[in-house]
Amino acid sequence: MNGHDGYAPATSYFERFEAFRQSDREREAFVADLVQKYQDLQTRYHEKCGDYENEVESRRIWYAAAKARETELMTLRQASVSCQDSDSFCTMLTNNIGK
Repeated sequence: MNGHDGYAPATSYFERFEAFRQSDREREAFVADLVQKYQDLQTRYHEKCGDYENEVESRRIWYAAAKARETELMTLRQASVSCQDSDSFCTMLTNNIGK
């Protein structure tokens, strides 16, 4: 035998093994980074969903309040018109109070 028994030298196997281990470490770091970024994105998404739900609720509350004020204004206007139409004394009192 001349030292070549059909197998590569041991250093070649060790180099390849170390390259595989390095590749495994890089893949592990990549997957860990990917999982962390996914979790961060998921957290931000849930926060945005909460913000959106709060905005929708706030808009509903303000819309209801505006409708209530509009209804109140219409009622007061109708009362004012009916007061002026039905009784001139009421109109006179209202005009004198405003002066």
